[in-house]
Amino acid sequence: MYYLSAGSGFSSFSISGTGTMLDDNPTNWVVIGAMDADGNGHPDLFFKNNSSGEVTVNYYGGSNGLTWLSWDDVEQVQTQKILFVTARPKATGPNSVLLYIGSTLPYTGDETRCDGLTAGGVSDHDYYALERELDALELGYDTATMDGSGGTLDLINMTQSELDAYKLFIVPGGDVYCIAVNWPEATRQMVQSAVLNSGVSYLGICAGAFVAGDSDPYLNLTGLPLSPNGWNSFDFYSLYYSLYNPNTDPEPKAIVQLSLPSTSPFGTQMNVFWFSGPQLSGFGSVLANYPDGTPAAAEEAVSDQGFIVLSGVHSEAPASWFYNEYGLSWTTSPPIQTDFAFAASLINTALTKTTLPLF
Repeated sequence: MYYLSAGSGFSSFSISGTGTMLDDNPTNWVVIGAMDADGNGHPDLFFKNNSSGEVTVNYYGGSNGLTWLSWDDVEQVQTQKILFVTARPKATGPNSVLLYIGSTLPYTGDETRCDGLTAGGVSDHDYYALERELDALELGYDTATMDGSGGTLDLINMTQSELDAYKLFIVPGGDVYCIAVNWPEATRQMVQSAVLNSGVSYLGICAGAFVAGDSDPYLNLTGLPLSPNGWNSFDFYSLYYSLYNPNTDPEPKAIVQLSLPSTSPFGTQMNVFWFSGPQLSGFGSVLANYPDGTPAAAEEAVSDQGFIVLSGVHSEAPASWFYNEYGLSWTTSPPIQTDFAFAASLINTALTKTTLPLF
């Protein structure tokens, strides 16, 4: 039983009962408040780490609100007051943007590469980060999954006209196989038609970029031939091969410094989070390059209407990804707000089909 008192920036609240927590005995973590952060009708618990100052939210649902769904970091200021919490919107569609989040349920199968992701192969950490960007841009958006879970739209059972009503379809990071394997051929054809024929823009981040370059029978939005890896139009950024170890580091990650065009409003260099993402050789016009000179982000107009923007890196990643989750050291020049601004520009570019400065 948790007894929650006033004075933490939230309304007084008490919850009795039990639920599966992220950690049965979380060291230094204390409950600081509760509110229905995701709009599902059940209160969610906010925790603070008294050692690090980090604040997180644990989402609850189920028939009685005691089933733990997922967790997320919460942006904060030094006073520890919460600035905002991303609420997962109900499927009210169509708004201008459709964000694919895979599923609101965790993966429980036997494919180890999908462990830690949603049942639909998307990283909940990444779609939360993209929700924050969309909220900051004040864009109306709906969320879609492979199963219609959590009150989301069901992409698999969506009609062509329903998808065509959106201006932008976003596929976040996760695992390309774990995402694509859940899309039947009819869904792949529907997405292809929406982007290539009906003018719906596509934004793919990391695994979402791999999805766009996945060869038939998957999506292959790029129309590119297979790269030498034999399974995708794109290959990993070269750093993957020097860091990869099947036993100790099967999913390499790092902070990389991108180079940007001289006319870029974000400067000519930017530090950004990379998590085994692709390099985009052969695709579109280049927005940013990796240190080895291969494209890290690129855009391309398709047919007369569609627009595709792909990024092999996570410019939307919050600071907690560096410090608390992956133990990476962040250099503060340029500040992480530059990354957030770049992420917002990728969304805006895809949505409005207006180009950013190019190499």
